Amino acid sequence: MRSVFSLLALLALLAIAVALGVTIQGDPGYVLIHLNNSVFETSFWFLIAIVFLLFVVIYALTRVVINLLRIGLHYSRWKDKSDSHKSLRLVNMAYSDFACGNWRAAEKNFLSAARHKDLGISCYLLAARSANAQGAFKRRDSHLNKAFLIDENDS
Repeated sequence: MRSVFSLLALLALLAIAVALGVTIQGDPGYVLIHLNNSVFETSFWFLIAIVFLLFVVIYALTRVVINLLRIGLHYSRWKDKSDSHKSLRLVNMAYSDFACGNWRAAEKNFLSAARHKDLGISCYLLAARSANAQGAFKRRDSHLNKAFLIDENDS
């Protein structure tokens, strides 16, 4: 279906080009611009083509300038998305280590993933559980305290 639509659009574009070519051949038109002591003479269709190309160039330059001005916004969005994917990958690795009883690796990965603002509380709680399983009660208490502080700041 898509190829049929593309073929019809191509045929319509070809018909328009042929009709425009016949029109230009029959009567090219004439434009005379006199400004100060300068005279500019050309065909009407050439002037239309120049105006169209000028519009395209100005539009393209405007888009480039706008994108350059927004480069910081684009970078911050990309960085947030990248950090989010990295945190989710770390959480998945941590859950796998946690399920296998690899407490040290699970704690490390949960702490790395906790830097992401949406995952902080659950990661600190699971890191505390991993530290508790290792018998590291001071680290457990530290992780619980960090989870409490995050929860307290959200309230």
